[in-house]
Amino acid sequence: MNASRQCLLAILAVSLAMLGCPPRMSQEEQQVRDFAADSFDRMRNIVDPQDETATETKFVGNHVEVASENWVYILDDSGCQLFRSKNVYPHLAASFSTDLAPTLDQWMEEPVPQSQIEEARQLAKSLLGIDYAGNTQVRVVPVRELVASKGTNAKAEAVKYHEGRTTVMFIPPISEDAKVSGYETSFSISRDGRPVVDVAETSAAPRSFETAISFAPGGGVVRAETALVTSEAEETVGVFHEALASGLIEPGVYDYFAGMQLGTFFDPEEVRFELTAYSYEGEEFLDPNASIPCGTDPSGYYSECNPYYMDFFPIAWCANDSDGDAAYYITLPQYKYWCWFWWYLHDRKNGMRGNWDAASQSWEYDVHVARHRSLDSYSFVGSTTGNTAITTCDGASFTAPLGTDLKLEPAFYNDLELCHVAMISTHGGPLYSPSNKRHTYHFRRDYDKWIKLHEEGDDGLGKGNLRHLFLETCASMNWIFGPANGEPKNIETDWMNGHVADGIRTVCGADGTGHGYDRGGWRFFGSYHRGESISQSWINSLLTESELNHPVVMAYGSTEEEAAATLLDGRFTKTRGGTGWVVGILAWVEE
Repeated sequence: MNASRQCLLAILAVSLAMLGCPPRMSQEEQQVRDFAADSFDRMRNIVDPQDETATETKFVGNHVEVASENWVYILDDSGCQLFRSKNVYPHLAASFSTDLAPTLDQWMEEPVPQSQIEEARQLAKSLLGIDYAGNTQVRVVPVRELVASKGTNAKAEAVKYHEGRTTVMFIPPISEDAKVSGYETSFSISRDGRPVVDVAETSAAPRSFETAISFAPGGGVVRAETALVTSEAEETVGVFHEALASGLIEPGVYDYFAGMQLGTFFDPEEVRFELTAYSYEGEEFLDPNASIPCGTDPSGYYSECNPYYMDFFPIAWCANDSDGDAAYYITLPQYKYWCWFWWYLHDRKNGMRGNWDAASQSWEYDVHVARHRSLDSYSFVGSTTGNTAITTCDGASFTAPLGTDLKLEPAFYNDLELCHVAMISTHGGPLYSPSNKRHTYHFRRDYDKWIKLHEEGDDGLGKGNLRHLFLETCASMNWIFGPANGEPKNIETDWMNGHVADGIRTVCGADGTGHGYDRGGWRFFGSYHRGESISQSWINSLLTESELNHPVVMAYGSTEEEAAATLLDGRFTKTRGGTGWVVGILAWVEE
């Protein structure tokens, strides 16, 4: 809807209110409201019949939201339904009194009980109307969470481990011939401390959970969602979609990003890294009504054009210098179409700036991209230690300088601290640091130069504006699965100490290999714009990409309770985070 029409409707609404006449609700709006309210009541009566607090219904973006004091129900115009606890921390608070450390290995080996999986099947049917009880083609994938907490003021304080949520995901049948191309990076350390980095092209079956049920420790349901349009919702979804398009339903807009600064920093040597940066910022998409290269119906999982079933981007990720310019690729119709398609599947909300309005030539949210920078634009502190032979996946061979103990110039950290939210997209891993004789988190700049992001003696992260950091890299937070594959453990030395945080609130990364492509931002904000927390949106983003991912989120606060609440329920804010406690969460797919 253009700005002038919105203005006229707003004036009309104010005028009617001044006359004592509330704006007349359209039949379409009433139908959607009634369906959402009935769905909320039915789900709440199953999950928490004791909650009788009043509800409020509102339209925001492309979804309708019904909320009580404790629970939220969301229906979007593509048919996705979500029912979740308004705040997760109270459901997990009791688990912080129990330390799993003495029996951690045993606890991690224990499978999710079959009884809980069967309960999830039945809840999917009773809560969401999805019957998976007898469908043997649907994959059932349990996901477990491990939570760690540590006081950082006392250096001797030990890490405590706690049980997090258990989620049962249902993945629809996918053709075995369908593959998504990407890279797999492995790291090892030679005896002289040099990194041995192997980057191999790989492909895997695309994965996306269609329905998921999450339990708190002890078994209480805290979240249920489905992207499958049920027969009961189908008619309402059609009415909702058309009413939004015609202006019969006027959605509101969240104002949660007011005045925020965003920064994106990326390795320019692979197209996907800058495209990932664009997916965090936002991008103007191809008109969905324009001529596009294949079918136009994005409503189901089985369209011939669906990115779950074919490569998201039909050009090789690994590009040589002659065709590696991301600015060229984003002009191609294929890129524009697939960006639009993925954006459609993720609530029509692309990056942090929301949607681009061509009429007003403005973005939906008040977010300023303070920095969009190639990591090549910063000089080094330190020197390279030799040369290394490089062969790229498109066959190019050359010699590049090697450096494992480098840092970037102060200008990089100044730019990082300009931003309230920042993301770094490149290769990463815990490499050996000769200067302090330990394995520390590095990210790559250029072909084989490795940059330490932070170490003891540096200013803490967040001394300026920085509050939320995303590391779209492999092995930024090795915890369980990195060490299990021979990579060093750096979660405690780099992220659970007393010097890393000075105002920063959350850091998101991955344990072990991270299969990240160019759509991470659209996935993340697709969840976030529905009111999900930072940690839940990050978990959704990585597990939707690949079940081989192990998303990790760290949160900081003055007390354990504050850090835990930030971890489980935190949203973007410009407010400084406290120091003294750190709490982290790791999610993994049970094999």
